[in-house]
Amino acid sequence: MSLTDVVGEIAAGSAVALASGAVTGGAAWVGLKVRELVRRGSTAEQDAVIAVFDDQDATSDELVGRLTPLI
Repeated sequence: MSLTDVVGEIAAGSAVALASGAVTGGAAWVGLKVRELVRRGSTAEQDAVIAVFDDQDATSDELVGRLTPLI
């Protein structure tokens, strides 16, 4: 497995965890976890990840698809 594959799997796993947490824990939980996860990113990058959750009608699968490339 290449490094690119490993990084992709980690990003996808992180996106799944965030999407699941959003459903059970709400926006405050997501904001905290995103900032922990992407703490090396700029505030704008962190805000971009959090903004994905503004779509209240998105399914967990849709959220994962949107989050994975950002992570």
